[in-house]
Amino acid sequence: SSTSAGDNRWQGVRIGGGPVTDDSDGSHLSYVLIERATDGVYLDQSAPTLEYLGLLGNSDGLHVYDSTGVVIHGSNFIDNGWGINNVTTGKVVTATGNYWNAANGPYHWEKNPDGDGDRVSDGVLIDPWLEKPVFIAGMDYALANRSDADHSVLVYDAAMGAFVRHYPDGREVHFDDQGYHAYTLEPDRRRTLHTD
Repeated sequence: SSTSAGDNRWQGVRIGGGPVTDDSDGSHLSYVLIERATDGVYLDQSAPTLEYLGLLGNSDGLHVYDSTGVVIHGSNFIDNGWGINNVTTGKVVTATGNYWNAANGPYHWEKNPDGDGDRVSDGVLIDPWLEKPVFIAGMDYALANRSDADHSVLVYDAAMGAFVRHYPDGREVHFDDQGYHAYTLEPDRRRTLHTD
């Protein structure tokens, strides 16, 4: 089931919307896992390169506002309220070659009514899609898929401004605001600092 807005913990990644409307068109976002945000990625009058993303459990995996020439490929949309929500449907988003959490593709009331994957709005090109998740080198898919191997969950802690990975045994691995391992909190609440 998808995450409701009340369960989300952070706003996600916002690209564009500055005083110069094309200031982020040359941006590139890739090899990133974004989980449990209001908008995993929010584009505002911007067309960055988007590839190899893991968008999981967000209200909108990709929210697009007034952006021309948006292309996303090689990405996984899993359990989002909307996989892609293009609110300016006259400006088409090209989202081919992505996995939508179902072999039969994303759900769209007209383009793919039999799709069991994340929903897409009007103004999104989806065909062809991938039938299996994209393996993204460097991304921890034990985390993304919550595999039997580790069952960990990575969450963003807004109060700390950083991520925490929670393990079933109660252990927590805390990262600093730059994404580096800061310390481990053991189940008995002992803190082990990480040093290089």
